[in-house]
Amino acid sequence: LGELVARGIVSAAVARVGESGGGGSVATAGERVAGGGEPVGADDLFDVASLTKPFVATLALRLEARGLLGLGTAIGDLLQDARPELARRTCEDLLRHRAGLAPWYPLWTLFEPHPSGPARRGAELGGLPAQPLAQTQRREETGAANVGRPHPPSDWTKSERVPRSERQRGWEREWGSHRRRDRQVPTAPPEASVEAEDIVLRWLAERAPLGAEPGTYSDLGYLLWCRLATQATGVGLFELLRREVLDPLDLDPADVAEPPVEPPRAVGCALDSGRERELAAGLGLALDGGHGLDVGPWRGVAQDANARWLGGVPGHAGLFASARALERLGREWLLP
Repeated sequence: LGELVARGIVSAAVARVGESGGGGSVATAGERVAGGGEPVGADDLFDVASLTKPFVATLALRLEARGLLGLGTAIGDLLQDARPELARRTCEDLLRHRAGLAPWYPLWTLFEPHPSGPARRGAELGGLPAQPLAQTQRREETGAANVGRPHPPSDWTKSERVPRSERQRGWEREWGSHRRRDRQVPTAPPEASVEAEDIVLRWLAERAPLGAEPGTYSDLGYLLWCRLATQATGVGLFELLRREVLDPLDLDPADVAEPPVEPPRAVGCALDSGRERELAAGLGLALDGGHGLDVGPWRGVAQDANARWLGGVPGHAGLFASARALERLGREWLLP
């Protein structure tokens, strides 16, 4: 671990080695924030990124065992507006990366105006923005109303490839009234994230890129399953994880958290947005710095831009966890 830190490959690391009979050892190296001088602790919380997915997969098995959401349930049985090629796929297909969904998409670009840096000013945590972009603030410096309010992209109603259904015309009227309405958006309106989640769910069901080879790793599949799970149960994702996975594993609440996480135990992440730019380029999209992609290092908020924008734990990423929590989940899967 010390060599990894010395070579600049990582700024901090915690490793736990467990034994089948219990016990084991733990080692640490590096600093909570690179250059900050404060050593990382064995129980500190890391942004575990896509290691959120094993927690979600465990949740899926729990929900099926309890008869709340079956793995064999067709997506079309849960979302009547899902496209036929997606509707026939199952929840299990989403979780096993075989539903044909693209690996990734910059979800914040679905919203007009783009709720980027200026809309996030105000709520700060350790010098970093802590408020989900789905819960944006009014830009006081411009007096702009409707800042960060979600609107479907123009091709939802103007695409020549998809006929404009009556439902789509209804959306056009609805969003048009939103644009015409001169209303002010209060700080973190409770309905804002709900509205954003609804639009993201619609887009995943009806417009998300399809056609990927079965087995193509997909954040979008997990994002969609998590929205189906919260819709089926009426419970937020992190609360579902707490009830169905974290508590049964006897994990201390301090070992797993949803962002924002207070800085003292949150390990900073200095990764840039290079991978997200590569993925966007593969979709024919050019992402400039106006979307907050170049801001960092991150501490207490997710490095993943979609997770950071959606807020909380969207499911493909977003969890903060200690090495002990990851070891505990691993034991559950690996030991008989």
